[in-house]
Parts: sequence; structure tokens; C-alpha cells
Amino acid sequence: MGKITEFTNPSEFQRFCSLLLSAEYADFQAIDDSGGDLGIDGYIAGSTIYMIYCPEKPQRNTSAKQKKKISSDIEKAVKTIKEKNLSVQNLIFVTPANLRAEVILYLEKKCTAHSLKGISYGEDKLTELMSKHPHVQKQFPFLVLPDLASDLAEIKDSVSAIKETFQTSPQQIESKEEKDIFAKEPRLKEAFKNYQNGNLDDFLKISREIYYETIDDRVKLQAILNITFNAIIKENNSELICMCEEGIKITEKIELLNKKALLMAQKAALLQLEIDTLRTNMWLEKQIAERIGIFDEHKYSFQLQQAREKAKEVDQLLQDAAGIATANKFYWTLAGIYTIVGNMTANTYITVSKTKPNLMGFYDNRCKTAYSEAKKIYTLLGYEEGILNSLHNLANHLRATGEIELSKKYTQDVLKKAKEKGFTVLAVKASEIIYSMEHMTPADYALPPHKFLEKMKERRKVVLENLKKES
Repeated sequence: MGKITEFTNPSEFQRFCSLLLSAEYADFQAIDDSGGDLGIDGYIAGSTIYMIYCPEKPQRNTSAKQKKKISSDIEKAVKTIKEKNLSVQNLIFVTPANLRAEVILYLEKKCTAHSLKGISYGEDKLTELMSKHPHVQKQFPFLVLPDLASDLAEIKDSVSAIKETFQTSPQQIESKEEKDIFAKEPRLKEAFKNYQNGNLDDFLKISREIYYETIDDRVKLQAILNITFNAIIKENNSELICMCEEGIKITEKIELLNKKALLMAQKAALLQLEIDTLRTNMWLEKQIAERIGIFDEHKYSFQLQQAREKAKEVDQLLQDAAGIATANKFYWTLAGIYTIVGNMTANTYITVSKTKPNLMGFYDNRCKTAYSEAKKIYTLLGYEEGILNSLHNLANHLRATGEIELSKKYTQDVLKKAKEKGFTVLAVKASEIIYSMEHMTPADYALPPHKFLEKMKERRKVVLENLKKES
């Protein structure tokens, strides 16, 4: 499972703890202390109070800052205990990461001074509780994705024994599978040649023709993978979701579990895009309603319910996809799922930067974690293009978060190595990022979908021409 230490959004960690502690203790009461005046976030009558603390930037959370937080919150909590005449013996300080020994001792000393027993709940204790209440874990998608720490040695040792075919990227079709599928549909070879030359438009055009004309399940599945993983999503999101669903049915029919897991994860990402679009529209409508004084509460509630239902489906799809990959030791597939989650979360980060800025840190951390896990697996598998692709994805996200200099550095490294290794597709992608940073403005990204697509095609045309000149 994912790490509880990855929580960086205080309100999300508060929600997680409230659900987890309510599941564990029937008489636990969550307390809304959003103003921070009470110093208490949870209470079990007659025995215990809880203080929940999640720093937005864990890397800067020093022991000194933790002690300062403990001291100020205990003073507030003691004041509340006296004013409300509460019966309390235990004070539990809850954090995503385990506290250092010196901080735990400081907590105990401070609590003892007020006749309280100070207790620390960190990652170890919360993980123990979460294992007893899996329904809580399911509400936080990143916790569902597996933690590979215990599997890394096994992955490394079993690389030579991996027999699965991973077809998300056309270059990764194994020779036997490649010959079989090309024999059934020669046009696929032409499509892949266009892909390898960076000609994505013709690659998608031929793949679509094959998709609509073939009656062979394996050929159709490959066409679906080509389209759903490479089409520009803003152009036809609903159609791509339907293709994913069709592809999943085909994988079940011909028993290709690794492809099923990938398509499930990709469907989740496409559904999340619909959620992000819906929530952005809801936010815009609410802004307008507040200005003109007319708010359709019924419509807003209906849309909110729609978003919640889709979010549940996204969570379940990701959980099932990761479960298939880990149970069958499909490591290539698992890396692909992490990449999909990273891309999905990067898109959501852009959405919340407008609608809910307080969640930006949470999604930024999720995105970087997913790309990092994908890179780890590709490194152990010795797959150079996958490693560079993970670095490319991270660079693209860093561009969105405003870390321009680091984004440029990573992108230039990727571009240089992609050219050296002959990874044309990756070289095109890296060149597009550099071009965007030098030529595109925020106004370009705010264009209507059809105008934005024109801009994207124009960018790709310039990039391809420049790469041809260089070669």
C-alpha cells in the first residue's frame, strides 16, 4: 500500500484520521477545530483527546517546529479541558510520520506537567489500524497503490524470467507477438513505423482505421491500446472511455490480464478527467451565482453526487488494476499503472490550482510519488526508455508547478539521451516541453478545446521540422 507519510494536505489527513479513528473506536468523536482555537481534533468521552497535525511540507518539518506545535496545541487543549470540564487522562498526538525519540520525550514531558499521559501515533500505528479497516483505505486512492519496498529485490532477481507482453508503447511488443500481430494486420507495422518517427497523427489515423475495420480480437485490442494511450484526451474523452471498456471485455475474452489492468487504470484516468472538468464547471457556476445572487442548489447537489459516484469508480478501478498487476507480478504493467496515476494526478493538480488551492500540495506530492515509483521499477527492469519517460513526465509536471529551471534541466537531459539512444517519440515529447516553455503562454492553455488542439498540432509540426533539420 502507499505510505501514510505521503499525506501533505492537512484537511485530507484530518479526514483520514477521523474516519480511521471512528472505525477503530465506537465512541470516538471528531471535532471541527478549523480555527485551531480548541487544540483538540477528536475526543473519547472520559478518557482521551486527539491532536492531529500534518505539515504541508514534511521535508521542512524539523524537531524544533514539531516541539513548538506540541507546546502551543497542548496549552490550547488544556484550556479547553478546563473550560468544558472534560474528563481526560490521555493526549494522543497524531502525525503522518513517526516522531523522533527526542520529540516523543518532549511530548511526554509537556503532558506530564498537566497530569496527562502523552502518546504519539505515527505511520506505524496508523498503518496497523488501517490494516484492520480496509474500507477506510479505499477512500484514499494513493494508499491503495502498492508499496514496492518488499518486492524490489524480487523484481531485480526475476527480470530475466518476465514473459509478459507490455503493449502500451508500440516499441515494447515482443518479437513473437509482433510477428503474429503484423501477420494478421500488416497496417499495424505501418502505424508503428509512423509512431517511431514521431508522426503521431498518421499513427492514430491508421490505428483508427484498423479499429473500425478489423474483426480479430487481438488486432482490435492493439488498435484500442494505440488510440487510448496516445490520443489527445481533450478531443474525445467519452469515446476513449468506451474504447477502454471494449478493450477490457476483449482482454477478458482472450485472457490477457496485464492489458486488462492497464486499460482499467487508463479508464480511471479518463473518468478522473471528467470529474475534474465537472468540478471546474461547478466552481465557475458558483462564482457566477455568487455575483448575480442566483444559485441553483438542486443542480449543484446533483453534480456533486455525480462527481462522488465517478470518484468511487475511479478508486475501485485503480485498486483492481494494481491488484491484478501485483498478484501476477506484472512489473511492466505496474510501472505503467504508476505512470497513468502520475499523469492523472498531474491533471487534477492543474484543476485544483484554480478551484481548491489548499489541495495543490496533496496532488503535487501524489504525482511526484507515482512517477518516482514508475522510475524505480523501470530502473530495476533495465528499461532505459521507461526511465527517461518517467523523468520526462516529472519535468512536465514541474513546469506546471512553476519549477521552471528544474523542469528545463530534466527536459534537456531527457532530450539529449533520447537523441543518443534513438528514442524519437521521447525526443519529440521533450522538444515539445522546451518549445512550450519558450513560446506558449497561459492564454494558450485557456483556449477552447478545438483551438487548443490546433495550437498543439502547430507545436508538434514545428518540433518535428526542427528535429529533422538537426538529424
